Amino acid sequence: MTRALAVLFGLLLSLSPATAAWPEKPIRLIVGVAPGGPADTSARMIAERIGETVKQPMIVENRPGSNGAIAIQAVLSAPADGYTVLLGTTGAMTISPAVLKSLRYDPLRDLVPIGTVVSYSYLLVTRTGIPVTTLKEFVAYAKQRPGTLTFTSPGIASVNHMGMEHFSMLTGIKMVHVPYKGDSEAMADVLGGHVDCGFISFSLTAPQARAGKLRALAISQPERSALTADIPTVREAGVPGFDLLPWTGLMVPTGTPKEVVTTLSAAIDEGLRHPETRKRMDELGYLPMFNSPEGFRKLIEDEQARWRAVAKEVNLVLD
Repeated sequence: MTRALAVLFGLLLSLSPATAAWPEKPIRLIVGVAPGGPADTSARMIAERIGETVKQPMIVENRPGSNGAIAIQAVLSAPADGYTVLLGTTGAMTISPAVLKSLRYDPLRDLVPIGTVVSYSYLLVTRTGIPVTTLKEFVAYAKQRPGTLTFTSPGIASVNHMGMEHFSMLTGIKMVHVPYKGDSEAMADVLGGHVDCGFISFSLTAPQARAGKLRALAISQPERSALTADIPTVREAGVPGFDLLPWTGLMVPTGTPKEVVTTLSAAIDEGLRHPETRKRMDELGYLPMFNSPEGFRKLIEDEQARWRAVAKEVNLVLD
């Protein structure tokens, strides 16, 4: 008995304090976008479910700016103990590394992927004052006015920005980029007629398009959405090979105990299976998208390669 107790005591000592008791307090989920867009919404949905699973609240903190870099630095400055988690996005994890020379972080060196949460699409929308109703008409209209139309995005090197740069290259149009800090702000200025167009999240723009306040020309995903079956894909509307399907996923600083990563990954998977979560995602047009830590890492590697190729094609490399 004495020897068995000694072995058990040794095993307990080998566990880090974070692993042995985790979680014993609320967990912060740092989100690098402003409230209201699909990344923020998906973060709040999965945070609620994770909190239920691990029996501690997961509290969302928005740190928008610099295409997610502000949020990433906040996470990397925190202890690697599982109490500070990042909502990784396509832009911050795959596009910024492809286009920014002076990036101060390496997603796959400094962070550990836990699991993906959702993917979602954009609608290519225009203000109603532009006299077009189809994507072909819009491209022709833009070609007649090179460098005069404006397009919006939630930031330089965001998915929306790079998607429009790629779209412009494929169609031979030239427009002026007007960056914002989030999709909601970007959409507000298209609604107000201050910006001409943009790839903006489906969940925000679809209701406005139905109400006739925006004109939706195409959806960025490879197939039509059941929620807007009358809106063609960009491919169908005349730009073969184009799609834009960003995603979100949770990550933690390198050095976080493996047991914490495993627990959080399982909690994401469970949360995405919850009937209320699935119902809400269906309503918003989100696609639940769970990948294991290994699958998430492979996704990041593959998409970094994709966006490096696009950045080279459009000659977009930033200091």
